[in-house]
Amino acid sequence: METLVEKTAPPVGVIIGGADLESKLTLIWNLCGKADWLFLGGAICFPFFRAKGLEVGAAPVDERLVPAARQILRDAEGRTEIILPADFVAVRRSSALSELVAATNLSPDHVPMDIGSASQRVLENVVLNARTLFWSGPLRSEEHTSELQSQFRI
Repeated sequence: METLVEKTAPPVGVIIGGADLESKLTLIWNLCGKADWLFLGGAICFPFFRAKGLEVGAAPVDERLVPAARQILRDAEGRTEIILPADFVAVRRSSALSELVAATNLSPDHVPMDIGSASQRVLENVVLNARTLFWSGPLRSEEHTSELQSQFRI
């Protein structure tokens, strides 16, 4: 990580996903001001949505982490562009069928499973425009995937 932070060729793109935001908070804070773009996906993005006052559907959110997400958004302002998914592949709790849903249109019944096509295009731009790229973690919710696979036999 020290090499990434101290000896990188700009512009720097960072992609962080997965579910354990608490263990990644220090990393995200340290990258604010050092990375040009910081794309947050997977379950760790939902406290950031909540910090912005947005609906997260039936996604898991550790409410204790929302104030930290709010502070990271403030700290990054003007220094690092924090990018959250624009859309999700989601299922409704009442159906096994997936649908593409804008991040701003998640309802309490939606279970976000993966980033959508608009988010993939944004992610593509980060990857193509970064001279240095760091990627850690998946951009889909493993917890919900396992739950739905057993519930709906996906």
